[in-house]
Amino acid sequence: MLINLLEKYRFFIAALFRQRTKNTHVIFIVLFFFCNGAALNCKEILDKNDIPENIQTRIVSTIRDIQREIYDLNFDGKVNCIDYSCMFKIYWNHNYNKNECEIVRNKNPRTGMHHLFIRINIGPDFVLVEPWTKSKKEYVMKHCWDDFYDSYYNYYGETDYWMSKIPKWRLR
Repeated sequence: MLINLLEKYRFFIAALFRQRTKNTHVIFIVLFFFCNGAALNCKEILDKNDIPENIQTRIVSTIRDIQREIYDLNFDGKVNCIDYSCMFKIYWNHNYNKNECEIVRNKNPRTGMHHLFIRINIGPDFVLVEPWTKSKKEYVMKHCWDDFYDSYYNYYGETDYWMSKIPKWRLR
């Protein structure tokens, strides 16, 4: 949770830095090192075997449920990553701790990827989950997308934005 807040503040820090005053430079330097120092304590789990068994069970159960029930949530005429990610978030919030789950966007100009998926926080660590996976046994983003996906281009803190795209009357 702390890491999510710090990632959000990086944009704020960048905006302060653009103002180019002496005070904002000091604020920028202090917050930059604080954000980067806290981020070092957080790591992405890439091997499914490193995910606690109870979290694996929750992830697989949620993927199974949403893939069985998926429909066009945002009424754009398509069933795509927006629908899968928003439905995953809805199901996770209903069954588990809503603070553990957030929607993440990846926009990679090198590969053309523009995709939504899920981040599950596990203590100080996290796993990135592909809810649209073809195999319920392989859901870690890096393994689903290989080199097409690069976590450098992840955008965090957008859960509320994407959930706001779902009309309330579309939620079953």
